Amino acid sequence: MNINTENFKAVANEAKARTNDKLWRNAIDKAVAGVTSGWWVITELQNCVAVSTETGKFYRANAQYC
Repeated sequence: MNINTENFKAVANEAKARTNDKLWRNAIDKAVAGVTSGWWVITELQNCVAVSTETGKFYRANAQYC
């Protein structure tokens, strides 16, 4: 999976601009760091994206269809 990191960072900055909640802003920063540094393994599945973190946690985006 190829991610346009500049576009990803721009989307993250826009998301951060829409909230004043410190927890959300920290979560967005952590996601950007995980994705852009290669700490996280991102796997495209048929109907969703699976993310494995450096700590061994596993998440699914669009889990309704995973």
